[in-house]
Amino acid sequence: MKKIICLVILLIFILQLSTALVSAYSDINLAYKKNYSIEYDSPIENGFPNLVHKDEDKKLTDGIKAKENNIEDDRWLVLYRGTALTVTIDLGIVCAVKSVSLEQLQAKSEGVFCARYVHVAVSVDGKKFGTVGSRCDEKSITLNDNTKIKHAVSFDKYYKARYVRLIFSNDVWGFVDEIEVFGTTDSSVGINATVDKPTEYPNAFCSDIDGLENILLMYSGRYNRGQFSNIGMNSYNSLLPYFAYINTNGQPVDTLFDGMLFLPLNPGSSSANIFSFSKKTGWQIYLDSIIGTADNVNITALNKLVGDYKEQFTLGSDYKYPIYISVPYIELSDNVVFGDIDGKTITPSNLENRVKIVKWFVDSIISSFNAAGFKNIQLNGMYWHHELVPYHISEHEDNLIKAYNDYVHTKGLSSIWIPYYCAPGFETWRELGFDAATLQSGYAFIGQGSEVVGEKLPGVVNDSLTQAKKYGLGMEVETDGNLNGNEEGFNRYNTYLHTAYINGITKKGLTMYYQGGGPGVFYQCAYSYNPRTREAYDLTYRFIKKTYFSIPDKIASRKYIIDDVSGYIGNVADNTSVMRFLSDIYGNAHIKIFNGLAEVKDDVIIGTGMSVKLYDGSTVKHSLKVIVYGDIDGDGMVSAKDYLLTKRTFLNTYTLSEVQLRACCMEGTALPTAKDYLKIKRHFLGTYNLYD
Repeated sequence: MKKIICLVILLIFILQLSTALVSAYSDINLAYKKNYSIEYDSPIENGFPNLVHKDEDKKLTDGIKAKENNIEDDRWLVLYRGTALTVTIDLGIVCAVKSVSLEQLQAKSEGVFCARYVHVAVSVDGKKFGTVGSRCDEKSITLNDNTKIKHAVSFDKYYKARYVRLIFSNDVWGFVDEIEVFGTTDSSVGINATVDKPTEYPNAFCSDIDGLENILLMYSGRYNRGQFSNIGMNSYNSLLPYFAYINTNGQPVDTLFDGMLFLPLNPGSSSANIFSFSKKTGWQIYLDSIIGTADNVNITALNKLVGDYKEQFTLGSDYKYPIYISVPYIELSDNVVFGDIDGKTITPSNLENRVKIVKWFVDSIISSFNAAGFKNIQLNGMYWHHELVPYHISEHEDNLIKAYNDYVHTKGLSSIWIPYYCAPGFETWRELGFDAATLQSGYAFIGQGSEVVGEKLPGVVNDSLTQAKKYGLGMEVETDGNLNGNEEGFNRYNTYLHTAYINGITKKGLTMYYQGGGPGVFYQCAYSYNPRTREAYDLTYRFIKKTYFSIPDKIASRKYIIDDVSGYIGNVADNTSVMRFLSDIYGNAHIKIFNGLAEVKDDVIIGTGMSVKLYDGSTVKHSLKVIVYGDIDGDGMVSAKDYLLTKRTFLNTYTLSEVQLRACCMEGTALPTAKDYLKIKRHFLGTYNLYD
């Protein structure tokens, strides 16, 4: 019996020794010189085209490491944004893996941040993966000194794997020099990982907030970039074309945006200024200007405006227009005194004090709003002004946002957010406590791409919408001053609407609209005589009212008469410029006018016989000939020459083309009558109007 016991003990010892030897002496870097792929959760080819990584040398598995803390070392593989990056390494054969390490640079002053999390999954076939380890580290990304960070993930046992996958955050610049996978080529010591269930994403746009689907951003405030300014003091008249749709005659005929978000201009960053957001006085000045009682602007002006148009738009006597008010971001600081709250001097040096500041401001908003006694405005909620979660600032940035949202909810209000494409933390908006969020792509801003990043490409709008849908956000439509009379600006704006339309957000989805300040781009569009500029306003109206169409099947007009059978467009007055003509054509972004083979634009007068063509890319979808009554020679004017041509045709001494006959036969006859040429004569003499 003793022999048997001794034999069992010996076998156990040998087994333990064998396992220890495998672990201690047989583990090698299985990833050395192996091939791999890199995928971006948020693609950057369109948003940051110059920064798509190049990795011909396969730096992540070449065994050569960058020098400590040296940002200039060319052994770093530079990866830009992407939200989360997935690196999948093919080990070539099935092995047994025990640990993985990811080495990165943390250089905060350079915008180079290490990962906040690393998840490791393994697979035998490259299709079914199982997560076997993770590492979360929100401390290292806050380090100020340049340092090399090694994220090591060890597993509780060996796992069989041919493919090893690392998923890690990449907030801005990610510098990676090596990924190592330790284990043994003897797969028999490993076990199979439990296969992960497919990750479930919302895969649907955020539908609305408080029943609203189209919210306008209205910039407000007394100060802009360190200077006293009026561009944030929005008057009754400047707010009118946002609350109401203004027709081409300048008349309010319908509602437009179903809510407004009041948010601050940039007051300037100097803490020495009383209007800076590092000071309590700056927050108070901003709030007073948004309420606008002293100057009859902003919410005060909007309150009167809504009251004046309630009856016309049959909104009901109890109707109140919904608004949201922005809460600024309070910077972390050890040496800037914010001000007194509840009788105590506060410095935003820790989470507790920063939470006190945002709670104080939420209370101040509610108190000031209620004190104003608005009868036609309803405060629906708050907006968190910072467009990202700045994890590099402190370990409690997400906790600050969560505490803020919790407090807003205790007041019975909603909370909204508008992060930018690839913003750190945008995908966690629900976990942060927001009720709704929309994603901005940044495509509207012409010339703002640096030589390093590159000019944004149209596809970034679709990329942004794809990510918004994946994570359940809505869309921010953006404009800037380039929309006013600028063809490229118009085309970019229409790209937003077109892309949103084909992605289905117009059916059910939350859209917020950025337009700058003072009084804003849409105001300029509403009152513009430039057809492209005015069309942007009309497109926005149809987008909001769900009557938007991307590229129409046919040319359509709010004013002109179209004979599709004969192929003519009529009821065009003489002396009508191309610009004015296009302003009364729907979908004119896709319309071109030709005189023969030459395209005509802008102030050129449109004449009989010119062609109006609707394009889908380079393909003509629909074409019509222009008829200007009384304009026989095609110069767009009614003159003595037109009178003589018509009279000679009546006398049978001259032959007109079909399109010319249509321009002079105003009684519907096949040939002109004496009445026709007399009308033309009286028109150019000024005693009759052909178009009344």
